[in-house]
Amino acid sequence: MLTLLITLNTPTVSAGEMPELTARLINEGDDILLVNSRMLLVPAAMPDDRKEMVIHIDGPPDSMNLMRVHVQAKPPLPGDFVRLFPGEYLYSVYTLEEHFSYEEPGTYRVFAEYFNQIDLVVDGIRSWKGHIRSNNASFGINV
Repeated sequence: MLTLLITLNTPTVSAGEMPELTARLINEGDDILLVNSRMLLVPAAMPDDRKEMVIHIDGPPDSMNLMRVHVQAKPPLPGDFVRLFPGEYLYSVYTLEEHFSYEEPGTYRVFAEYFNQIDLVVDGIRSWKGHIRSNNASFGINV
C-alpha cells in the first residue's frame, strides 16, 4: 500500500511568506513498489495522465492564490522510477513560496495528491499506477 504524508516546517508565517512542505511517499505494504521518484509539482488543471504531484491550498473566504506553478517537462523516463521496498519512503521538499502567493491573514488548509499513469516494468516489477491523496496539514498567516 502506497501512502502520501505531508508535513509543514512551521505552523505560522508572516504575510508574504509561505512554509516549506515535505511530501513523503511511503510503501506501507508487503511488496516492492516501482514509483516515479520525480514527484514533479504540476498545476491542478493539468490532465490526470500528465500529473505527478499536485498541492492544494484552501484559505479564508477572501484569500486569493496567485499561483505560480509553470511546468515545461517531458514525461518521466524509466530512470525516474525507483524501487520502494516495504517500510521505505522517498521524499521531496517544496518551497511553497516559489509556487503560491497568499497575503490574507487566517488559517490555510493544505493537502497533496500523487499521480502516476505510466505503465512500466523494471526487473519484473510493474510500476504502481493510480492516484492517492495525502493527509491534511494547516498553517496560519499572521498580520
